[in-house]
Order: sequence, then structure tokens, then C-alpha cells
Amino acid sequence: RRGGGRGARGAAPAMWVVLVALALAPRGKTLRVPGREVAFRVAHGHSSWRSTATARRRGRGVGSRLSMTSIPELAVVCTVPTMIGFWKREYGVSYAYGTAMAMSAAAVLRSEATTTLATWHAWAHLVYGVRLCLFLLWRELSVPKFREMREKIEAKAPALATESQSPVAKLLARVAARAPFIVGCSLLYFCMSLPLLASARAPPTRPGLLAAAITAIAYLGLSVAAAGDFHKSLAKARRGERTLVTTGCYAWLRHPNYTGEQVLWAASALVGLLCSTPLAAPGKTLVTWSAIALGQLGIQFVLMQATASLNERQRETYAEDPAYRDWTAFAGFEIRQKPKATPPLDEPQATAD
Repeated sequence: RRGGGRGARGAAPAMWVVLVALALAPRGKTLRVPGREVAFRVAHGHSSWRSTATARRRGRGVGSRLSMTSIPELAVVCTVPTMIGFWKREYGVSYAYGTAMAMSAAAVLRSEATTTLATWHAWAHLVYGVRLCLFLLWRELSVPKFREMREKIEAKAPALATESQSPVAKLLARVAARAPFIVGCSLLYFCMSLPLLASARAPPTRPGLLAAAITAIAYLGLSVAAAGDFHKSLAKARRGERTLVTTGCYAWLRHPNYTGEQVLWAASALVGLLCSTPLAAPGKTLVTWSAIALGQLGIQFVLMQATASLNERQRETYAEDPAYRDWTAFAGFEIRQKPKATPPLDEPQATAD
């Protein structure tokens, strides 16, 4: 302002410090400038600042998360891990899958998860991603069959290069052949992570008990998936790779690891839909809902395909095993018709008149 005297002249250098610090400092951090603490927020391509006294009056405090994860940032977080698929195609749907889920959740937790619901919602994605990567690493290092499977998938992957081409030409051909696969996986992981932004940006009073209950169901699915992987791996390690696992959670669910994932992602998507605010921006909300639905349809289709493929392999391997026939007659909550009781032989049966 004009006529500010010493205060105005002293504010000019401070503002330059603020601008330079804004360009160089990490997002969402509290910076100290002469005589004042300033909290910065960078969101959706614009920047703003407020003094910590103002932040305290608004109940957010100095250490609050004032940065927001933008849509492009989330897209980058989901795309970078997927690029490992250029090296090994199978890694694009295994390690990249878990890493993208964990990194996107960590980004939301770092910048936006200010409510209890949003925090628990993001932690479900983070725990799933970390657990999946650790499980895949252990399985690959300890079970030769999965290393062989990885190489078979790599051998069947499309390649546009020929033996006569130079190494650079082979690399470019490899990238061109796998780019659609990488883009498709990245888009799926991005759409699966959008519910985290929806729950993080929802007003604290909007989601309510229903969203909290659905989040609890997501943790149930997470637990079932983890228990299924652990129990099956432990049983095969003790009794051999060709063992048919029918105990534990496999006595009740045909494929608890896949079923748990389906429950987890369905619940996560429902939380995101419930936390959206259609009255504020109907067009934007419709796009968000469509993207969340696309991610949900994609992952459910992938899991159903994986389940069908596993069913077929088990049928070929254990078709002559009586334990397999007994197990498939019940596992998966299939309803069996109760056999009719036959009267004892010493009792006369009713005859038609």
C-alpha cells in the first residue's frame, strides 16, 4: 500500500524472500521469513499464503497440510511406477500395481488427508500396496515357479524389433510395442486412486457414518486378501507347490485373495462416490464419478479374469482329486440342494391308491 512508511519498505524485501522461497521450498511446508511465519499452499496451478496467526484462527495450525495433490500430480505418481513394465511386462501389473497404490496414498496423506475418514481411507491403499510389493518380492525370490512364469510372460510379450536391428532401434521398438499397455495400466491405477482425493476434499460433516462403515468393510477386504495370500503360501511351503489348499479361509472362499481385493476396491470406490459433492460442481462431479466407475469396472474385470484363469488351471491339475471335487462343491458359498431323506427299509413306503 502507498504511504506505508517503514512497514511498507520493510515488507518489500520480505515479499521477495517469500516469492523466492515459494519457488524453491518443498510444497506444504511452513517457512520462516523475517518477523513472520508464513504457510504456503500450492494448489491447482496457483499459490497463496497466510500467516500462521490466521491459520491458527481457522483451526489449521502451523504444521497443517496446506498443500493439495493436483490431478496431474496423481497421474504422474501412478504412471512412473508403471514404466517398469518396459523392462519386464509382468512387473507392470504386479510391482507397479502395488507401488502406484502406495505412492498415490502417500501423496494424499502428505498433503490432503486432514479428516479421520480420509486418513483411514488412504492408509488402506497404502497398506495394500506395501503388503503386495513385499509379498511379490518374497514369492519371486523363494518360489522358482513364479520366476519361470515371469519369463514366459516376457517371451510372449509383443515385440516389433528384429535381430538385425541396432540396440537403439530394438529399444525404441520395445517402447512402441509396450506403450499402450503402460498407458492402460497407468490409467487404471489413476482411476482407482481418485476416491482418495474425493474423501480427502470432502467437508468433514459430509461423509457421515455410512462412509465410515464402508471404509471398515474395505479393511475387511484388505484383511481377507492378506490372509488368503499368507495361508496359501504357508501351506504350499510346508506341503509342496502342487498342494491343493482347502483349509483356513479357503474352506469358505474359493479364492479369498481375489475376493478380498474385490471387496476392498468396491468399498473404496463407494467411499469416493459418497464423498463427492455434486451440488458444488455438477459437471466436475460427473467426470469424477465416471472416472471412479471406470477404474472400478477395470479392476473388477481384471480380478474376475484372474479368478477364471486360476479356476481353469486348478481344474486341469486336480480334476481327478476327490478332495478337489468336494472342495468345489462347497467353497465359494455355493448353494447345494439338500438330499432327500430315504425311509428305513423296515418301514413300509406309501403307495399310490
